[in-house]
Amino acid sequence: MFNSTKAAAAATLLCLAIGGAIFAFRQPRADDKANPPPPSLAPSANTGLPAAATIDVKPHLRFQQQLRQLLHDQRDPRATAMLLRALHAEDPQALFEVLLSLRDAPLHVRRDLVPVLGAALIQWPDVEGRYVTPIADLYGDLDLPASARWAADFLSSTQRDDLAALTLIGRLGENSEADAIALLSRLPGRARDDAIASLADHLVLSDLDHLARLSAQIDPEGKTHFSSRLFNRLAMERLDDTADWLSRDPMASRIPGAAETLGTAMVTAGNPQRAIAWADALPDKTARGSAISAVYRRWAHLSPEAAIQDIFKAYPDDPQLVASVFSGAADHHASGPAAHWETATSLPNPTARIHATASLIEPMLSKLGLPETQARIALLSPGSPERTSAETTLEAAIKKPHLARLLAVMQQNQSLE
Repeated sequence: MFNSTKAAAAATLLCLAIGGAIFAFRQPRADDKANPPPPSLAPSANTGLPAAATIDVKPHLRFQQQLRQLLHDQRDPRATAMLLRALHAEDPQALFEVLLSLRDAPLHVRRDLVPVLGAALIQWPDVEGRYVTPIADLYGDLDLPASARWAADFLSSTQRDDLAALTLIGRLGENSEADAIALLSRLPGRARDDAIASLADHLVLSDLDHLARLSAQIDPEGKTHFSSRLFNRLAMERLDDTADWLSRDPMASRIPGAAETLGTAMVTAGNPQRAIAWADALPDKTARGSAISAVYRRWAHLSPEAAIQDIFKAYPDDPQLVASVFSGAADHHASGPAAHWETATSLPNPTARIHATASLIEPMLSKLGLPETQARIALLSPGSPERTSAETTLEAAIKKPHLARLLAVMQQNQSLE
C-alpha cells in the first residue's frame, strides 16, 4: 500500500514512463536485458526527442526504467489503476496528454502497454471518458477482436456506455459478425442499445436477405436503433436495390422502420412522386400505410404546399394521412403551425379537420408558446369536435416533460423582456 508521498512519486514516474516510451524504446526488444540504459544520456539529435524539447535527462532515464518495470514486472491491473488515479489527482491534463501521445510510440510498446492500461481502466469505474477514448482507439487499431472483448468487459464491469469502447464491438461486426453479436448480450442496457446501433453502421450490406434475418434476430420489435440505422445506410448506399427488395418481399417490408426510411430517403433525393408510387405498391398493408405517412410527412417538411395539395388529390378521405402532412408542414419553419392553422381548421372533411388541427398543437406550443396556442384554440367554434380535440391534445401536451421544460423557459424569457 503506497503512502501519499510514494503514490505521488510513482504516479509521476508512470506519466514520465508512458510519455518516454515514445522515445526510449528505439532498440529491438531482444536487446532490453543485454543493453540496459546507460547511467547518463545527454540530449542530442540521436535521442528521438522532438527538436524543440527541453528536458531533464535524469527523468527521461526514469521513463525507460519505469516503463520496463510496468511491462515486464508489474502487470497487475489494480496497481496500474492506482498509479493512474494518483497521476490524475496530481495533474489530470498531463495524464490526458500522455495517453494521447501513445499513438506516436513504437508499435511493440503500444502492443505491450495498451492492454495493460485497458485492464487498469476496468479497475477505475469512474474514470472520465476522455481517458478511455485514446486507449480504446489504440487498442482497436492494434487488435480489434481483443479490443472488442476488452470493451465488453469494461462496459459490463463498470456499467458505462462510452462510445469509444462500444464502437469497437460494432467495428468487429464487419468481419466477425457472430462474435460481435455474442458480445452484445454481456452489455448493460444503454450500452447494448448503442453498440447495436454501431453494429448496424459497420455490417456488410451485400446480402439483403441475410440482413433481414439479422434484424429479426437482434431487434424483432424495433425497440433499438438497429433497423433505422441499417436502412439509413442502405438508403444511402443501395437505395434502388433495397426499394425493389422491399416491394417484392412482404416480410422484409415489415422490418420496423424499413419502409418508412426508404420512402423518406426517396423524398429527400428529390422524387416525392416516385416515393408515393413505391409506398402505395408495397405488398404489406401495415408497411404500406406507414411508408405513405412517412413520405408525406417528409414531403410536407420540405415543400408543405405541394404535399398538402397532393394529399387532397390522392387521399382526401384518409384523416390520418392528412394529419401527417400537417404535422410535417408544421416543422417547415418557425411559423409553420400558424401558417397552416387556417387550412387545417377549414378542411371540409370533419374527421380530417379534427386530426389536422390536433396535429398542429404540439408544434405550435414549441414554436409559439402556450398563450398563442390557447388564443388560437379559443377562436374555434365552442363545443365543436375540432376544438374539443385541440383542448384535449393541449392538456396532454403540456404535461410532457420536454414540453413543460420548454414552456417554462419561454415564459421566463418573456418575463425578462
